[in-house]
Amino acid sequence: MRKMIVLLVSIFCFCTAFADTKTRAIELEVAKSIRAPAFVERVLDGYGLTGMPRQVLREHMQELYKSNEVIEMLVKEMLNTGADKWDKEKQSEYGKKFGAELFLSYAMKGMPRLSFEEQKTFVKFLLSWLYAASDDDCKKLLVSGGSTSSLDDANVEMKYYHRMEREELRNYFARRIQI
Repeated sequence: MRKMIVLLVSIFCFCTAFADTKTRAIELEVAKSIRAPAFVERVLDGYGLTGMPRQVLREHMQELYKSNEVIEMLVKEMLNTGADKWDKEKQSEYGKKFGAELFLSYAMKGMPRLSFEEQKTFVKFLLSWLYAASDDDCKKLLVSGGSTSSLDDANVEMKYYHRMEREELRNYFARRIQI
């Protein structure tokens, strides 16, 4: 019986170490990929961003992707959703949708943790966006936003960044992200 317990504990320890090693390998691969300037540029291209909004978001993404906490959280969430089983040919499509949904989920969960000043910054940003956006796009986001994907909502939102002030965008995206 004692040998059986030792054997089971050894197998458990080996499997746990293997899982941790596999997860760490994925984290390193994800970090290498998303920290590459070409990756950031592809994301910005995907949203059709140009000029000042592109520069502000580029700086934000580069700073965000430096964080090992962000990488660890991304990989954890990806593995929880079965990303290791995604169709390789559709990985980019899945990744974009996954990222948008994850961002929205974390943003909403994090809102109550923000200080009053940070919440005020968010509300100011939202109001500026509402003034910049068309009536139809305001309706899309505010009225039917729950019936569209987070990716579609992000595309609508970013469409109006070029009408906003540089400092407004920087202040909004400069907030420290806590995981």
